[in-house]
Amino acid sequence: MLRNRFVLAIAWLLLGAFPFAANASRTIVPAGKPYVVDVWGIEDGLPQSTVISILQTHDGYLWLGTLNGLARFDGLNFTIFDESNTHGLAGSRVLHLFEDQR
Repeated sequence: MLRNRFVLAIAWLLLGAFPFAANASRTIVPAGKPYVVDVWGIEDGLPQSTVISILQTHDGYLWLGTLNGLARFDGLNFTIFDESNTHGLAGSRVLHLFEDQR
Protein backbone atom coordinates (compact mmCIF):
# COMPACT_ATOMS: atom_id res chain seq x y z
CA MET A 1 0.00 0.00 0.00
CA LEU A 2 2.87 2.38 0.84
CA ARG A 3 4.52 1.67 -2.51
CA ASN A 4 1.25 2.50 -4.32
CA ARG A 5 1.10 5.78 -2.41
CA PHE A 6 4.66 6.64 -3.54
CA VAL A 7 3.81 5.82 -7.15
CA LEU A 8 0.78 8.08 -7.00
CA ALA A 9 2.86 10.78 -5.29
CA ILE A 10 5.36 10.63 -8.14
CA ALA A 11 2.62 10.96 -10.74
CA TRP A 12 1.07 13.97 -9.02
CA LEU A 13 4.43 15.63 -8.43
CA LEU A 14 5.13 15.35 -12.14
CA LEU A 15 1.78 16.94 -12.86
CA GLY A 16 2.44 19.66 -10.26
CA ALA A 17 3.84 21.97 -12.94
CA PHE A 18 0.40 22.32 -14.51
CA PRO A 19 -1.95 25.09 -13.34
CA PHE A 20 -4.69 22.75 -12.13
CA ALA A 21 -2.27 21.30 -9.54
CA ALA A 22 -1.05 24.61 -8.15
CA ASN A 23 -2.62 24.12 -4.71
CA ALA A 24 -2.13 21.11 -2.47
CA SER A 25 -5.30 19.10 -2.27
CA ARG A 26 -6.62 15.69 -1.41
CA THR A 27 -9.11 14.03 -3.68
CA ILE A 28 -10.91 11.00 -2.34
CA VAL A 29 -11.82 8.57 -5.06
CA PRO A 30 -15.38 7.18 -4.98
CA ALA A 31 -16.09 3.98 -3.04
CA GLY A 32 -14.77 0.81 -4.61
CA LYS A 33 -11.55 2.49 -5.78
CA PRO A 34 -8.65 1.91 -3.35
CA TYR A 35 -6.61 5.06 -4.02
CA VAL A 36 -6.33 8.43 -2.34
CA VAL A 37 -4.53 11.08 -4.38
CA ASP A 38 -2.38 13.71 -2.65
CA VAL A 39 -0.86 16.68 -4.45
CA TRP A 40 2.13 18.52 -2.98
CA GLY A 41 3.55 21.86 -4.02
CA ILE A 42 5.68 24.76 -2.87
CA GLU A 43 3.32 25.59 -0.01
CA ASP A 44 3.90 22.05 1.33
CA GLY A 45 7.69 22.38 1.38
CA LEU A 46 8.71 21.43 -2.15
CA PRO A 47 11.47 23.85 -3.26
CA GLN A 48 9.95 24.30 -6.72
CA SER A 49 6.81 23.02 -8.43
CA THR A 50 8.76 21.59 -11.39
CA VAL A 51 10.39 18.27 -10.54
CA ILE A 52 13.20 17.35 -12.94
CA SER A 53 14.24 13.96 -11.53
CA ILE A 54 12.85 11.42 -9.06
CA LEU A 55 14.50 8.50 -7.29
CA GLN A 56 13.21 6.17 -4.58
CA THR A 57 16.10 4.80 -2.53
CA HIS A 58 16.32 1.36 -0.93
CA ASP A 59 15.37 2.86 2.46
CA GLY A 60 12.07 4.13 1.05
CA TYR A 61 12.77 7.85 0.73
CA LEU A 62 11.70 9.66 -2.40
CA TRP A 63 14.36 12.11 -3.64
CA LEU A 64 13.22 14.92 -5.94
CA GLY A 65 15.60 17.01 -8.02
CA THR A 66 14.41 20.52 -8.94
CA LEU A 67 16.01 23.64 -10.34
CA ASN A 68 15.82 25.14 -6.86
CA GLY A 69 17.25 22.34 -4.71
CA LEU A 70 17.06 18.70 -3.76
CA ALA A 71 14.14 17.46 -1.67
CA ARG A 72 13.83 14.25 0.34
CA PHE A 73 10.25 13.11 0.90
CA ASP A 74 9.39 10.62 3.66
CA GLY A 75 5.71 10.28 2.76
CA LEU A 76 4.67 13.21 4.96
CA ASN A 77 7.32 15.93 4.90
CA PHE A 78 9.98 17.39 2.63
CA THR A 79 13.56 18.02 3.74
CA ILE A 80 15.32 20.49 1.45
CA PHE A 81 19.00 20.30 0.55
CA ASP A 82 20.67 23.17 -1.31
CA GLU A 83 24.06 24.89 -1.41
CA SER A 84 23.18 26.99 1.66
CA ASN A 85 22.72 24.00 3.99
CA THR A 86 24.61 21.14 2.32
CA HIS A 87 28.39 21.34 2.09
CA GLY A 88 29.66 20.02 -1.21
CA LEU A 89 26.51 20.68 -3.20
CA ALA A 90 27.71 22.85 -6.08
CA GLY A 91 24.38 24.51 -6.88
CA SER A 92 20.61 24.35 -6.59
CA ARG A 93 20.00 22.75 -9.96
CA VAL A 94 19.55 18.99 -9.54
CA LEU A 95 19.02 17.33 -12.91
CA HIS A 96 20.00 13.69 -12.28
CA LEU A 97 19.70 11.41 -9.25
CA PHE A 98 21.49 8.08 -8.75
CA GLU A 99 21.83 5.64 -5.86
CA ASP A 100 24.94 3.51 -5.44
CA GLN A 101 24.96 -0.04 -4.08
CA ARG A 102 25.75 1.12 -0.54
